[in-house]
Amino acid sequence: MKKRTKISLRTKIYLTIVGLLALTGIIYAANPVTFSTFPGLTGVAVSKTEMFATGYAGSNTDVYTLNCAGIPTVYQAAPDAEKYITIAPAQSVAAGFTPRDVFLTFGNLIFRATPPGPFAFFAQITCSEPDHTGITFDKVGTFGNDMIVSCKAGFLFKIDGVGTVTQINALPAGDETEGPVVAPASFGQFGGQILVADEDAGRVNAIDAAGNVTFNVFNWPGAFEPTPEALAFVPSTLCTFCGFAFFQASQQSPAGFPSMFAYPPTDFTGLGGSLIVTLEQDQRIVRVEFQAGNYATTVFDNHPGYNILERTSCV
Repeated sequence: MKKRTKISLRTKIYLTIVGLLALTGIIYAANPVTFSTFPGLTGVAVSKTEMFATGYAGSNTDVYTLNCAGIPTVYQAAPDAEKYITIAPAQSVAAGFTPRDVFLTFGNLIFRATPPGPFAFFAQITCSEPDHTGITFDKVGTFGNDMIVSCKAGFLFKIDGVGTVTQINALPAGDETEGPVVAPASFGQFGGQILVADEDAGRVNAIDAAGNVTFNVFNWPGAFEPTPEALAFVPSTLCTFCGFAFFQASQQSPAGFPSMFAYPPTDFTGLGGSLIVTLEQDQRIVRVEFQAGNYATTVFDNHPGYNILERTSCV
């Protein structure tokens, strides 16, 4: 997260491209609704039965659960920091995890909770940054179904079920890395690799199991200035929480403004295997798909209520 107001020439060029896409009908007709107006939500993790979210702005800095009305309940008090959260998937049992445990980042520290129990220390990575630590799980198997954690400085780590930390790359994988995800095997030449949003450089980078880094994997021209923030793949089989299949946190501070948007399953019909990329400052969401040997980027949504877009969760 970085709050910026300057509109660069690159951004203006991109907005022009978006306008052309709109004229040609390429912008996808998504149908988001406001799920919550509780201020300051940043991280989000969802299963079929529960939603966890983290606060960042103002006095709302805790870890929350949200019900189907978007009303939060404090799960555990937490200090102010850009915290992110994930839920261990079924595949994580192969790495010694307990599926449905919840994991939370706080700088270089990782915490675990087995609901309804509290969070407790789980692991520590080598990272000097106070926040922006990204977290996900390898559902593909390339990284042993381990937890994947990214440091803002560009280093990636895998962590097994007993908390053993292994650094993946020796050189930074970007200027400001966030929102990691492991690409499905079907996702072209970078299938099975970790993809990270490189916010400062305006691109998405890839890291393979040997730690090799490929920059700007989608060949976005001149760096995609509107700040990629979060990455999520659309599963081939959709599940839902409270009738929705995808959630987008929007770091609104004023009370009454949307802080969580929800998308119905019908918005993802035929999009299984696509990558959804949230652009924080540009306040748009784009879709990347692998087709005919190339990666194609189109606009998935451009909702007028967006502010500072943060993390996503696809059920």
